[in-house]
Amino acid sequence: MLTLTTMLAHARSLMQDQDSAIPDASLTVLLNEMGNWYQAQYMDHARELTPTAAGLATLSAGTVAADTTPTNINRILSATLVDGAGVTSAGSSATHAPLDRLDVNELYMLRRKSSANGTIRYWAAYRQDGRQAGLEGKWRVLLHPPPSGTAHVALYVDAEWLDLASGTDVADCTPDDAYIVARLAALQGAHILDRSGAKIQQIADLIPLHIREAMGVHERAMKARVV
Repeated sequence: MLTLTTMLAHARSLMQDQDSAIPDASLTVLLNEMGNWYQAQYMDHARELTPTAAGLATLSAGTVAADTTPTNINRILSATLVDGAGVTSAGSSATHAPLDRLDVNELYMLRRKSSANGTIRYWAAYRQDGRQAGLEGKWRVLLHPPPSGTAHVALYVDAEWLDLASGTDVADCTPDDAYIVARLAALQGAHILDRSGAKIQQIADLIPLHIREAMGVHERAMKARVV
């Protein structure tokens, strides 16, 4: 697993920017943008979140709604009732079937018929209003019936690229994918620094052809970018 520091150093080495003509902060923005694009196109970004990681651990009796903790969830694929805060549906709770998904209106219709506590059977979710402080990127998960005791819910999600900020942050991908992201950032940086065609081609040759071809339209769209 590669840290942000390692990825930045790799990109700088390729585009010959040891004097940091592109500041670290700007190169990090560029690298995260490339990471978002590359993950959406090529990376497996399905993740299982334990109740603790999801923010849905130790739900008290009567809980109807709870907000997720992660801010990089693109979609929630499924939800599972599990035995403890730190376990997943693949662990000691393998006997638990996933909860049935409803849309929000369907779940509220069930609540109109009965609001009694019980064993959770259904879930629904919607993305929170990101314009409100503290809610950016979070989802609200609705549960029915509300639990009659303490409950833990694990999620299986489609995750977005988790932006790197600190030098010790680790990219949530394989080292091979992290190096490709760094090389994509280096390719863009080399254009920004007006490196020679030969240097730009040297960087491009380190990126698989099918990725370079897919990157063509995105690359042209970014040429006016100012960092």
